[in-house]
Amino acid sequence: MDNKIDVDKLKVLLYVKDKFLATLAFYTPVQVKESGDFIAYTNGISVTFNQAKMSKFTTKEQLAVYAHELIHIVLMHVVRFKEIPDV
Repeated sequence: MDNKIDVDKLKVLLYVKDKFLATLAFYTPVQVKESGDFIAYTNGISVTFNQAKMSKFTTKEQLAVYAHELIHIVLMHVVRFKEIPDV
């Protein structure tokens, strides 16, 4: 399966499911990298996706990964568990 990640589509689908997370998604910067040793991660400010790995997921699975990363931001996991370098 090759389901290239469409962040805008995921934001709209998230809006239908959860207005709170969708609002956060619309204000959170997103990066898509072509490859790497990760599926997705957040630095507490933005979300980064791995295109090669995310493209193997269904849209529903991609949405779950996106929501998962956004919840890390909401719960301030990065801030609570490590220092964020100055940007």
